[in-house]
Amino acid sequence: MTTTQPDLTELEGAEARHARLMGAVRVLGTRAGGPERARVLLILGGVLVPFGIALILLGWSGAAHTTDLFEQIPYVISGGLLGLALLISGGVCYLAFWLTQLVYATRRDAAETRAALERIEAALRER
Repeated sequence: MTTTQPDLTELEGAEARHARLMGAVRVLGTRAGGPERARVLLILGGVLVPFGIALILLGWSGAAHTTDLFEQIPYVISGGLLGLALLISGGVCYLAFWLTQLVYATRRDAAETRAALERIEAALRER
């Protein structure tokens, strides 16, 4: 059984293809959101939660100042239910922001731990 070594031109061609591939991968965009998208969630949650609370309070105020049921129902629907939906949506936005921050912190901690272990490994090799 004989093995043949690839000649130099084949290796140069493979290196050139690899370099082209690496250059193309660098310019690719990903769908993963960065810190700027997480900040959008924080701002959106900060707007939706107070707006939802305000709608709930306005709906309660409108329904509390009338004794007729047919006049109270529109206040409950427009103020109460819409306000509750906005409040829940804002809370979900806050939760999504918090979870993305946890993911970023976990990745950062893992990278720091990996770097520390590599330094320890390198120091042990030198001994």
